[in-house]
Amino acid sequence: MMPGDSARGASLPGTGKMGDSGPSVDPRFSQGPFLMHLNRGRQLLRAGRLEQACSELECARKLRGQDEAVLNLLGAIYFRMERREEAIRTYRTLLQLHPESDVLHANIGVLEYKEGRLDDARRRLETAVLLNPSNHRPRLYLGLIERREGNLAACLDHLRAAGAHELAARIETSERGGPAQTAEEVDTGPMRAVDAAAESAPCLERLLEVQENVTCTSGEASFQINRGGGHAGADTLSVDFMRAMCVRAGRALYVDGAVRAEETREPAFVALKGRGHVEISSTTGGVLLARLEPGQSLCVGADRLLAFEAGITVSSGGGAALSHVMGEILTGALHLSGEGVIALAAGRRPRLLKLRADETLLASPRDLLCWTDGLRARPNSPGRLDDLLRPADRDGAGAIRLEGEGEAILDLLT
Repeated sequence: MMPGDSARGASLPGTGKMGDSGPSVDPRFSQGPFLMHLNRGRQLLRAGRLEQACSELECARKLRGQDEAVLNLLGAIYFRMERREEAIRTYRTLLQLHPESDVLHANIGVLEYKEGRLDDARRRLETAVLLNPSNHRPRLYLGLIERREGNLAACLDHLRAAGAHELAARIETSERGGPAQTAEEVDTGPMRAVDAAAESAPCLERLLEVQENVTCTSGEASFQINRGGGHAGADTLSVDFMRAMCVRAGRALYVDGAVRAEETREPAFVALKGRGHVEISSTTGGVLLARLEPGQSLCVGADRLLAFEAGITVSSGGGAALSHVMGEILTGALHLSGEGVIALAAGRRPRLLKLRADETLLASPRDLLCWTDGLRARPNSPGRLDDLLRPADRDGAGAIRLEGEGEAILDLLT
């Protein structure tokens, strides 16, 4: 992508593989078992069942040893289970992928402090402070190190810089040279190795990885893609569900089980309540599966959402197919949030795009499959709304500009 206001349409990165900066994936790798163990591990961790969660995530790590989600979760579990050396090794592996992460340096420093390796801990914690002076946690433990070594003034400076004024006051009024304040009295557990802002949007690279796999499971449903099993070789989707599923109206080929159909707030979808099986046809030839975690959200082209679990909330981004609001173009998008699996209608050549704040991309609205919240779309040139819906020509007429910072998947259907 060219910086500034430059734009391009045809020379998009990737050919259905990961972006150049993403990890390479062995084409023989089966994503199904990996996702099963990862999702089970997450669910068990939320339930507080650390031993079982650890077992599932260790199985996931055997299948994909460098996956950041697995490493982050395992590091947190090892931390909480006091398996410190394993936690340190896990965070060091993550640090090879993100050497600039102050959170990872801080977590390793805290663990080394707990192990009594004060010099190693000091170096890690000081690195974390240099990388992010606003992170108070490494300052807190630097204060505890100074306290153990009898440097009261330095201890108080660090604690006050960390905002731990009550602790600083207690230590200041205590007898000089008295017992050291232990980490356990102020410990707050491991910090998350992935930024909360980054976790608000799903990894679209992983969504593209899922197209290599044909299954996705959750606590409530099992999704199975049948490649080329529909009319004219289009993919179909089979879903076995235990509670409820929402399906795009008119796309259900077959429904079986103790199921009743109900209207939804979004008129384009029908809610299937009960326990049963449904076969769904793709509108574009292919199907992509993705899983949203709590706190994540995703924008999807209005005609691309095929099905979603009951834990997903869907809201409309605009009333018309293409609406002009305050100088921005809203492509009738659906905003998805919550927790569960979604199925998207896709073509055969989806392309992942990553845009920085100083970049723009020229594209046809019809090619937009899904994108993260940080992106916005504007008309490339003034014109009628029905003109903007047409595919862009070589001069960019009828196209939109994607601006902002985030990720998008464009689906080149023609």
